[in-house]
Amino acid sequence: MTAGDKLSGVQQLLSTRSVISDIKHSIAIKCENILKSPEENIPSLRDIIKTFESEHFRKFRQIRALVIASLCVVFKDVLPAYRIRPATEKEKTQPTKKETRKIWYYEEHLLLNYRKYTELLRVILRDKCLDMKSPRLKIYSKLDWNENEKLTAIRCVCQLLESHPDFNYSKELIEVLPSYLNITKTQVSSVIIKTLNNMFENDTDRDICRTIHRFCRSKSYKVGVSVIKALSCVSITEVERHEEEGKPKLDRRLRSRRERKVSA
Repeated sequence: MTAGDKLSGVQQLLSTRSVISDIKHSIAIKCENILKSPEENIPSLRDIIKTFESEHFRKFRQIRALVIASLCVVFKDVLPAYRIRPATEKEKTQPTKKETRKIWYYEEHLLLNYRKYTELLRVILRDKCLDMKSPRLKIYSKLDWNENEKLTAIRCVCQLLESHPDFNYSKELIEVLPSYLNITKTQVSSVIIKTLNNMFENDTDRDICRTIHRFCRSKSYKVGVSVIKALSCVSITEVERHEEEGKPKLDRRLRSRRERKVSA
């Protein structure tokens, strides 16, 4: 190897580091602006999401890690406490105040970009329920996602669910957790169990319980200890007991003292 080749290699390394540094700086500035004023800087959010399709995102793991983690922080802060219902086409054609249209625009694009972000997380975690017909998702799926990136994606999913359990696409995010809860890696399962434990308290619709139960049933209830630990976090306050079909009910007065105590 000649001195010129060595110099060329060094220059290439320095150039790569410079590119990565510039991209990191740009993302940091945009995230800071979004957090300061989300409505005014929604285009910056779109720009960060667009990096998913860039060559740098596909090539450099440092960029992937930064974008995924940074967007999680941004969305945790800017997502509203309510579910967004996009305005219908009919509503958009009706006379409305300028402020209302501004809110519609912001919510529509916030939700659009959040959907793309959650889809990326689901691709990283190989969600089988995700429709992979989109060319954009096919590009994501062809990337070599390593274990650290998958762990980062799991943490992002958990943080978003804890911060905004009732927001749009939460059910889709919940669906990816059971399969990772069932693996033997305690670092992953402990993160999920902690999140589920916090969410069970407010899971009034029992969506999480149903999701885990469906998963257990699909595995013929042959699941790992971590799944059982997660279900043990559920606070059971009431149990419905049904009489066996075809078995006549005994009058309370005809039951033994022990039977009356059990049924009480």
